[in-house]
Amino acid sequence: MPETERIKYLRLALLLVGINFIFGIYPLTILWPSGWSWHAEGRSPYLEMMLGIYATLGVFLIIASRNPLAHWSLIWFTVWSSIVHGGIMAVQSFIYPHSMGHLWGDVLASFVVAAVLALLTLWGRGSGGMLSVGSASGPQINRKNNKLTSLQKRKSPNARHAPAARATPIRSSIAMRGTLTCRRTHAVVRRRGDISVLDDTSCTKRAI
Repeated sequence: MPETERIKYLRLALLLVGINFIFGIYPLTILWPSGWSWHAEGRSPYLEMMLGIYATLGVFLIIASRNPLAHWSLIWFTVWSSIVHGGIMAVQSFIYPHSMGHLWGDVLASFVVAAVLALLTLWGRGSGGMLSVGSASGPQINRKNNKLTSLQKRKSPNARHAPAARATPIRSSIAMRGTLTCRRTHAVVRRRGDISVLDDTSCTKRAI
């Protein structure tokens, strides 16, 4: 499946989780207090604080849904904080037998949110490893062993009729490293539909 399709599901999940964090938790504490409210008697300052924290997180998750690639840290914070919070509540449910209903309420919901966001985030990054922000918005330079490499090609219908390659002025620098003299050469060659980068370092031994 294309990367854009995978990211689409992550964006939808972030949007739905964010909306539920803002508008969904408080009604659940009223409709299902045994599974969502830890202090059902009277006004609860604890509940108000938790609602404020989750509502704030929900707003930022909605913002992150516009461009998940730029908000990996926020997404993983949501995943791990949900795991930690759900784990603490699970232990407390066993300590206080009258709170066992939370195992099927907010505890289960916390683990579901963490699992869904984690799986969609890993899936969105693809099987090839971590995607950086730049790889989603434009080509990335791949330098390996200081050899001539190519950027990801941007397909163009006029690529066949592309003009001759144009090179930027070659930049060269010399550095002394002990008994070695090293020269670094850097140049960028641009052709319609293809950009190449030359970044080479060569060293020679100096006579002492």
